[in-house]
Amino acid sequence: MQAAAAAAAAEAAATPGRATITGPTKGASPLFQPPEPRYPDAARQRGAIGTVRLKLEIDAAGQVTKVEVVTSTGDPALDEAARDYYAQWRWQPALRNGEPVADTKFANITFRLSR
Repeated sequence: MQAAAAAAAAEAAATPGRATITGPTKGASPLFQPPEPRYPDAARQRGAIGTVRLKLEIDAAGQVTKVEVVTSTGDPALDEAARDYYAQWRWQPALRNGEPVADTKFANITFRLSR
C-alpha cells in the first residue's frame, strides 16, 4: 500500500504543472443587507428550527447570481427563506489588481423559535 502511494506521489511530482500569480484579491463586502429573513408561517407552526449554510456566488457587478444550500436545516421552507434573503443582498465587488471580479462567500442563518 505504501509503495503504491509512493509511486503515485512520484508520478504526480513528474507531471508538469503551472501556477499563475494573479495579484492580491480583496473579497466582496456587503453594501445592502435587508432586515432579518422572514420565518415562514408553516415552518413556525411545525416548530421547525435549524441552521442553514449557504454558498453565495457574487458577480463582478456585486449582484448575487446564485445561492446554494450547502447544509440544510432539514426543512425546505426554512432553506428557501434563507436563499430568498441572501438573493436580495448587494455587494461591493471583490477586486483583483484593482479590477472587479466575481467572488464566493459562505453564510449561515439560524432559525429558532421564542419560547
